[in-house]
Amino acid sequence: MRSSTTILFFLASIVTGQARTVSNRKLDKKRRKGNKKNKSDGVIKGVDDLEFYAKYANAFVGLNPVSGSGSGFIFRESSSSSMTGETFGNIDDSGSGRNNLCTCECKPSDSGIGCAGHAGINYRYGSLLWIDPITGDWTGQTQALQQIPGGKLNFLGTDTRFSPGGPAVYNVACTLQDCGDLFAGVFRQFNDAVSCKVGLAEEALAEDTSCFVRCGTTGVYKEWLAYCAEDFDTSEGTGFSGYGV
Repeated sequence: MRSSTTILFFLASIVTGQARTVSNRKLDKKRRKGNKKNKSDGVIKGVDDLEFYAKYANAFVGLNPVSGSGSGFIFRESSSSSMTGETFGNIDDSGSGRNNLCTCECKPSDSGIGCAGHAGINYRYGSLLWIDPITGDWTGQTQALQQIPGGKLNFLGTDTRFSPGGPAVYNVACTLQDCGDLFAGVFRQFNDAVSCKVGLAEEALAEDTSCFVRCGTTGVYKEWLAYCAEDFDTSEGTGFSGYGV
């Protein structure tokens, strides 16, 4: 005869299994709903859709003001958090110092929008954004390079925008090898929506860390600044965003 403990364990397993089944069904239902939502006349939005992406490319251009300190955890030899050290298992406090997200130019393609700009403390990034056909979210891959005296730091991660011209959050990481054997790290930073007010104020200061200086004459950043300085909103014609914000 089975003990009461065995029976209770058996019943708990059944309940847990049922809960997982319900949870998986809900997730599958959400995914199907997302597919249906982004599907029109048998065509999935965002897949092989140059015309769609051409409407939104310029909306991502501009300055997304940094919001808060974000997160940055570094593993290095000079601390007890070294990936190769005997004391690994410790972790230093989160670091900060990341600047505004500068997007100098974006161009559409059949399967997304390619953007180039500056982010982090001082790195150059390239992202490929698209509207995810499963979730409907604007997200994508990002890769970045930060040049330092005597070396280079290479990052990979994700770039997510709440909407074209909306708030942005990027998550990047570098292994010990990617960061020139100096450190390994994981980083996340949230930035507010594209802002003309911050962009114009920053232009007047022209500091080295500003998007005005970082983008310079590259891309269409100066065209975005000109749009910001207009007497009326020309978003409908230019596709830019952030006017009056």
